[in-house]
Amino acid sequence: MQEGSKERVKEGYPPIELIGWAAPPRYDSAAKKLYWAKEIEIRDSPNTRELQHRLLGRRGVLNLNAVPR
Repeated sequence: MQEGSKERVKEGYPPIELIGWAAPPRYDSAAKKLYWAKEIEIRDSPNTRELQHRLLGRRGVLNLNAVPR
């Protein structure tokens, strides 16, 4: 995340800092899904969460990332 934050600053965006887990990783074996959420801070904004899901299939993985407003 630190390297990505440096790139954001170079492109004129505010840096992102990882605060910690909003929800630790967990695996739902019935649905074959992996979930977790990170709490992040973007300068001059209240802390937010970055939600990540991995849907595991026979032919690959679907990655879903969301940052709620």
